[in-house]
Amino acid sequence: LLFDGHSDPTRIQLVEIIEGKAVAIAPVEDLIADRMGQYISTQARVPEMLDQAIKMFQLADRLDEDYLDKRIRDETSGELGLEYMKGRIG
Repeated sequence: LLFDGHSDPTRIQLVEIIEGKAVAIAPVEDLIADRMGQYISTQARVPEMLDQAIKMFQLADRLDEDYLDKRIRDETSGELGLEYMKGRIG
């Protein structure tokens, strides 16, 4: 199970890298949420993880913001949501 079973397995995408060969890619929303969970994982917080989450958010082509907010809340035990991350973009 990906991300402690909180990820929606139907969102995993197969991306063909060479003819007949593909890799499974986790949804970017899950990757962002994972970084947010790592960001709050210590008392001192890990700013690099927040920076990575923001960069992925900014580079993503299409995001399901409702799913992303849910996943951030899952990974941060309800402490943070999407609005927290959006508030740090600037």
